[in-house]
Amino acid sequence: MQFDYKPKGVCPKHLSFNLKEGILSGVEFEGGCPGNLSAVAVLTEGRPALEVAQILKNVKCGPRKTSCPAELAKAIMSALKEERPLAKVADSLAKDSNSAIKTLDVKAAKISEAKAAKAKATKTPKTSSAKAPKIPEAKAAKAKATKTPKTSSAKASKTPVAKAPKTKS
Repeated sequence: MQFDYKPKGVCPKHLSFNLKEGILSGVEFEGGCPGNLSAVAVLTEGRPALEVAQILKNVKCGPRKTSCPAELAKAIMSALKEERPLAKVADSLAKDSNSAIKTLDVKAAKISEAKAAKAKATKTPKTSSAKAPKIPEAKAAKAKATKTPKTSSAKASKTPVAKAPKTKS
């Protein structure tokens, strides 16, 4: 499909090109520097239009804020939108999917942080080597069961002691 564009801020008064299935051909400028512009036409022939636009979009001409190649890039982007009206929808979907991915990444990071905090909270603190080693619970219970209380008198004992009956002699 043939596209025509009126560039702004540069010497050429008109530019045109063909675009078929995203491939650029037949770039022509009316006016401007013939050598440079014919080089641009030759270098862009048969190349993907989006790639050409990305390469040329920031080219400047002297003190100007734009250039002939930058104006060609603007024309290409405009033509791509006309040729593929769904490109706008695709761009919109890409932006939405990128924000959805970022949201999922943030949620995944929060879940990972919560799991790490939970794991850290459930870990038992390590004992330092200066402290005595802990006795396993089974050994401690056995040691407690085998100990007999030492009592010096019946009053000190918690169990009542029966008094022997008095005998008559």
